[in-house]
Amino acid sequence: MVDKLVRDYFVQEATQVKKAALAGGVYRPVTWMWIANTNPSAFRIGKALQAVREETTLAKPGEDYDGSLSSHFSGVKSISNPWGFDEFTIANCKGNKDTGVPAKWCVENFLGVLPLAVYGGTAVGMPELQRVHNKWRQSDAALPESDPPAIRPRRPQLGPTRTCSTSRAMFRCCC
Repeated sequence: MVDKLVRDYFVQEATQVKKAALAGGVYRPVTWMWIANTNPSAFRIGKALQAVREETTLAKPGEDYDGSLSSHFSGVKSISNPWGFDEFTIANCKGNKDTGVPAKWCVENFLGVLPLAVYGGTAVGMPELQRVHNKWRQSDAALPESDPPAIRPRRPQLGPTRTCSTSRAMFRCCC
């Protein structure tokens, strides 16, 4: 089902390219595909996108575009959020039996966006992180006890913190 939906989308894109050219215009199809889903879903979509990139046959009956899908979309890359691009990405890139995604495709075309807190910023838990960092920095670098003061948050905490649990990790969050 996912394979068909992804392929159908790119057939529509290729059809728009042809329609625009016939009308004397230009239609620029997508070059990036955002996948905002879990890792298994992201790799099913990625596998379908790889099939589109490799499809060298001409349009099938009922489809109206020039060339092959690979001639239009061989450079399309995908980008994912942390739930689709995480510690399980490498396992899937090695050819997981469910996804079949080869490592070369992952390395060249599958990118992830991960949120990062700026050190010293206002993220929840930052004072504790700075305290631990300062403690071990002194030990590791044999620095004197007088360490610069911690950077103060620019805005107050939104509320008390509690420990939240997910199936993969423990982290601090604001309630």
